[in-house]
Amino acid sequence: MIAKDQPTMFVDNLVTGLSSASDGNLKYINDNADDNRKVDQNRADFLQKVGIRPDQTVLIKTTYDGDDYTRYKIATKENCGQGITKPIDFNTDSMATNEPNVAIFLPVADCIAGFVYDPTNKAFMVVHLGRQHTEQYGASKSIEFMVEKFGSNPGELTIWLGPAPSKDTYPLFSFDNRSLHDVNLEHLINAGVNPKNVTISDIDPAVDKNYFSHSEFLKGHRDVDGRFAVVAMLK
Repeated sequence: MIAKDQPTMFVDNLVTGLSSASDGNLKYINDNADDNRKVDQNRADFLQKVGIRPDQTVLIKTTYDGDDYTRYKIATKENCGQGITKPIDFNTDSMATNEPNVAIFLPVADCIAGFVYDPTNKAFMVVHLGRQHTEQYGASKSIEFMVEKFGSNPGELTIWLGPAPSKDTYPLFSFDNRSLHDVNLEHLINAGVNPKNVTISDIDPAVDKNYFSHSEFLKGHRDVDGRFAVVAMLK
């Protein structure tokens, strides 16, 4: 974890964390048992730094089969441990909760991992906004989900959008080659979010080697593949 890169706008409401490459790979990316045991240890070590236990934590497991990338789920205490200390039995693109001590964990490489917090209704969502999710207006639909499930007022939401590559290395062809950050900010504003309540990380994983970038690995620009992660939990 790099102290200066952490989201600080939720300090009184959420426990949050953003890992870096120094925390190791935080997602299974092959079938090697030794590698996966190392991932388990990396996750436990990272969560300990944040002050969260693995058995409090539920993994967002996203799959890219099918054509729906706006699948959302409410996380409850019954879900805790799934994907972390016990097998997971569902796939989802983002998760939300209004229950304290339920941590939501999302590993990413080049997609945006973000937090949406409702200070009035004491609920939050961990959002996954990659190319496919953005093309299906996942940012706007995430806000609609918060409104439907928790009665959120979009104008009151506080939002952090985590690291993402710039348009120079990861252009969105469906949006005139703009960046993930730029397009998703526009979608949030269109959904009623106050732009003053949105903080965007200035970290570009395709450039900053403190963070994994799968796309740069595939291009041969990185020797090691991996995923960093975000986690959040209501206090």
